[in-house]
Amino acid sequence: MDKATELARLDSFIATLPDDTYLKPWLRQVRGEIETLIRGDIIPYVSLKDARDQVTTMLAEAHAGISRTEENAKRHAQSIIESAKTEAAKIEKSCSTHIEYIRREFNDDVIRLRKVLNNIAAA
Repeated sequence: MDKATELARLDSFIATLPDDTYLKPWLRQVRGEIETLIRGDIIPYVSLKDARDQVTTMLAEAHAGISRTEENAKRHAQSIIESAKTEAAKIEKSCSTHIEYIRREFNDDVIRLRKVLNNIAAA
């Protein structure tokens, strides 16, 4: 039997099934996949157990991928936080240095102003 005839017979079989069967909607749903497999000379056989096993494996791989992504994101976030803390400490030190410089300059200006005021008062 050639592929076109086999697919035509599949379509005829699907059409003969009553609408209230389990097979008819399922076969309609997978009909395109079956055609792709037949045209590619691949035997369209996957048992429900095989399908469940494949889904279980795919889900496990997806969950593992999610876990790896979360861990990578946490490490990256922690790295950003540490960099931010380091930069904040540098800024704080720089500000403290500038504040101390301004405080000393202010105190020196106050001392000079007092001397000037004392000289004016003494005169």
